[in-house]
Amino acid sequence: MAKLIDWIREETDEEVTAVIFGEVYAYRYLEDKHPPAGVVMTLEEAMPWLKKEFDDGYGSPECPPMAAYTENWIVSVYQYDGSTSSFTIRRNPINGIKPCMPGG
Repeated sequence: MAKLIDWIREETDEEVTAVIFGEVYAYRYLEDKHPPAGVVMTLEEAMPWLKKEFDDGYGSPECPPMAAYTENWIVSVYQYDGSTSSFTIRRNPINGIKPCMPGG
C-alpha cells in the first residue's frame, strides 16, 4: 500500500507550495469523493486525498493524477500497466538537466 504524501516526502524535503489533481477516470482510489481536478490547492487542502492509502501494484491505477509543487521541484505520478510510482522534474530549467522517460 502507498500514500501520495509519502511519495512527495521521499522525493523532496522542500515545502510543498501547491498541489493540483487531474481528472479521475479508471481507478478505485476514493469511492465517496474525488479530488477536484485542475484546482490549485494548499498542502493542507489536498491532504485528505494525499494521505489515502492505495494499491500501487499492477492493474488499474488507484490514485489520482497529481502534481505537487515546491520552490525547485514538481513531484508527480506515472503508471505503467497500472503500477504507479512517483517522479520529480525541475520546476525551472537549468543547464545540466537530463529529462527521463517515466514508465518507458
